[in-house]
Amino acid sequence: MLLHCGKTTAYDFYTTLEKLTNNLGGRQYTYKGIWYKSWYLSFLCLARHWRHLKELKRAGRGNDGIRKVAETQPGELAVKFIACPSPGVNLPEGWENASPDDRFLYCIFIAIDACFPLKRRHAGSWSTDPPMCDGGSYFVESGLYREYCKKMQDQDEICTCTRLAAMDFANTKYSKGCSTTGVGMATCGCHEIVMPNGVGDLQKGEQYGNIDYIWASTMRHVHILLWILLTYNIICQWFKKLAECIKNLLPLLHILGHLLSCQDYFNLLYTLGAAMSDMEGIECIWSGSGLLGTSTCEMGPGNRQNTIEDYWHNWNWRKNVLQGAILCKQLDRALKELSDQEDSFNTFQANQPQEVEAWKKLVENFEHGQSTENPFS
Repeated sequence: MLLHCGKTTAYDFYTTLEKLTNNLGGRQYTYKGIWYKSWYLSFLCLARHWRHLKELKRAGRGNDGIRKVAETQPGELAVKFIACPSPGVNLPEGWENASPDDRFLYCIFIAIDACFPLKRRHAGSWSTDPPMCDGGSYFVESGLYREYCKKMQDQDEICTCTRLAAMDFANTKYSKGCSTTGVGMATCGCHEIVMPNGVGDLQKGEQYGNIDYIWASTMRHVHILLWILLTYNIICQWFKKLAECIKNLLPLLHILGHLLSCQDYFNLLYTLGAAMSDMEGIECIWSGSGLLGTSTCEMGPGNRQNTIEDYWHNWNWRKNVLQGAILCKQLDRALKELSDQEDSFNTFQANQPQEVEAWKKLVENFEHGQSTENPFS
């Protein structure tokens, strides 16, 4: 819990215990005729194994009598979120036959972004320090992912729009002396939840190839009939070859850094069913996770992954626990805002009744994809 709340390192925790026991000096000392030595390295191993056993217990693995721990499925250890749409869990029967006006109720909002503070230097190797239950929770399966990255060519991304650093430094950002320059992540944009198998290491900036793999990996855990609303701060460049059934948008914080044409086409505020979602919740995850980089950057690859994943277990769990209070607060705010907006809207319509029908037609055609002309711009 000290790691989750205060980002306390294992070294600081162990040293504190050591000084509380004997604050006279070195790590090897004699006390009442007994020779004591440092158990720091043993403590590191013990803490890592303890965290792994706890996540297995939390997911109900290891004692079912059917599958061994080694047979854990990808993403099975991740803490799932109770509010994300899941057929057979929290959706009514016949949800897949919903009318176009109600389809947004059965849409999953996904936000993609990268975090460069979570880099890793050239320390250890995958053979000497593999992750426990590789691919079992949030990171993609490392073996398959590394094979994919070896085949991936250097990508000189051509930016036709944004000035964001994600594009400008896609191949060079902080790569000197690092085997991992950061991580890419897919999250639930509504609830700020880290998705199963939705995280992967970046080897050379924020290349499309890495994001492609991370996106495809986490999509295994999304029902095929659910509608998807996807945001990414460089979506106007990355989306060009995605399937047409996916609605691609820009998170609101980043949209003003794009051309006006992108602001018209990729705006959440103009999207049917997006409501007041800003899809910037992934930045909240980075605000806490990024601080772990100071201690995990010198770890081996497996230990680093397990440490970061343990933090995300707690993050997802806290989101589950606090969801009731969050939804009540948001509902109160939404009802008040709805009343104010309805009053303004009705007054506006009453003053210009001759224009209302034509405006409605323009908006409906734009929202349902029958027209590319944005009536809001």
